[in-house]
Amino acid sequence: MFVSILNTKLMKRILALLIFTVFINQAQAFKVVGYLPTYRFEMLNNIDFSKITHVCASFANPGSEGEFIFSQNLEPLVEKAHLANCKVFISIGGGGLSTVAEDTYRNKTDEANRPALIHSLMSFVLENNLDGVDVDLEGSMVQMSTYDDFVQDLMDSAKVHNIEVSAALAKWTGSSIERETVEDYDLLNLMSYDNTGPWTLSNPGQHSPMSQTTGDFNYWSGRGAYKKNIIIGLPFYGYEFQVAEVPAWTWCEIVSAYPDSLYQDEIMTDEGLLYFNGISTIEDKVQYAIDNGAGGVMIWELGQDCFGENSLLNVIDAKLKSNKIHLNQDELAFNLSVYPNPVTKHVHIAGILEGVFRLYNPAGSVVKTGDIKQGSIDMSSVKKGFYILQIQNEKTSFTHRLVKM
Repeated sequence: MFVSILNTKLMKRILALLIFTVFINQAQAFKVVGYLPTYRFEMLNNIDFSKITHVCASFANPGSEGEFIFSQNLEPLVEKAHLANCKVFISIGGGGLSTVAEDTYRNKTDEANRPALIHSLMSFVLENNLDGVDVDLEGSMVQMSTYDDFVQDLMDSAKVHNIEVSAALAKWTGSSIERETVEDYDLLNLMSYDNTGPWTLSNPGQHSPMSQTTGDFNYWSGRGAYKKNIIIGLPFYGYEFQVAEVPAWTWCEIVSAYPDSLYQDEIMTDEGLLYFNGISTIEDKVQYAIDNGAGGVMIWELGQDCFGENSLLNVIDAKLKSNKIHLNQDELAFNLSVYPNPVTKHVHIAGILEGVFRLYNPAGSVVKTGDIKQGSIDMSSVKKGFYILQIQNEKTSFTHRLVKM
């Protein structure tokens, strides 16, 4: 009788949490999240992925039939990032959605169409060997009546597949999001920038002041976000307020044109005033995140950096090391590689010779258990599909997504 009155969705979420609890007791490591838009993929070889913990490939969005589309090949990014123990998320949404994508989100996040859209997204994630989904729906997309239901159902599905879900959030749309959703996000990437910009030509000034950082942190922690999940946004760009327009400058463009600007936050140009976050402000924001128990910092975006002695990513890394903070605490799990994936007959676990395993289907049911023998598991009797492989021995325990062909 008691069970019958429990909310079905709540039961699903509790079950998913119980089934897919990871047994490794990892410390809450400081995170450095970096966004990488499609138009920066040619810079992959310039980025030091050992200095970030999460990279968000931006952006994938649905076509008219709900199929998720990304304009770049993700395989080189996933390979480089995973070799450096860096997780790869796919970011959906973005500030400049196409009409098709916007209409699809509005029309296919209702109760009837939502399962198919989420299935399409999760298939995209699993097929590309990704670690998470970043929900960067902005403006009116956050204010959709279906936003919270879409995100909650996405989280339910993600937990079954051992996938994390983060969000890029702005304070001005925060009141539209239910507290439960705020609490449940694995990471909240705060867009603590764009306080002013090209849309406010008559309001020149700092677009990412320290006061915005502290205000956003206090707002979202007050809305129910766990401090350890709050990721403070850092801009690697600035805005130049001219008489008739406000062009954006990357950090690399700023310091290349004005070498004396490294430790400043504003400079006078030939055309107007250029506002940005220099080295001192970036250091102060990283230190604020550390001192206030935030989960880390987020960068928009990695391709705007200078790759060399004036790199802001290097500034962040140096500040963390001066505080005796080292990234990628879950290195062991990454080094235990599972191959081939997809698998047809036998799957091999590099780093483990003996142990036990459980294989779960997407519904959370155990479909196979047994012993790991000489680092190998026989998958020949398993049907085609997506699975979660859970591995455990005396030293460690971890889960891994697996595709059976």
